[in-house]
Amino acid sequence: EAEGNATAHVPAVGDVDGDGRDEIVVGRLLADHDGRVLWRKEAKSHADCTTVLRSSVKAEVNVLMSICNTGPAFCLSPTGKVVWEKTTDEVRHGQGIWAGNFIDDEPGQEVIILCSGHRGDFVTVRASDGSQLAAFQHRRTKVRALSRWP
Repeated sequence: EAEGNATAHVPAVGDVDGDGRDEIVVGRLLADHDGRVLWRKEAKSHADCTTVLRSSVKAEVNVLMSICNTGPAFCLSPTGKVVWEKTTDEVRHGQGIWAGNFIDDEPGQEVIILCSGHRGDFVTVRASDGSQLAAFQHRRTKVRALSRWP
């Protein structure tokens, strides 16, 4: 982790720098198609989940990163600069981060962040600037599965 910042549960792949070849986001680093590290994002812990965000409104590609155990969550430019950040108060344990067009009435895409680890607290933000649009909780119900193993 200290050397390469490459610990991650969910890496992402996409043409981030616009050269026609895919880069890989692994943990807190972006590596070029040839494995050369383009940048590293400093954070207290590893990135649990990363996503390559392709803007449908502008011709932009950014990197989304949610940091495990400590938060926060970031939207980073192709050069690794912070576009927006959800603080550690907002994202205490960034377990997951996903981009898509989830809200019909909103222009562009939105980002959903699992912000409390495994506890089911989510926040939805505008992909372009990180402003919060919604928050919700998902709680699992206990389901018992019956099976007959020989």
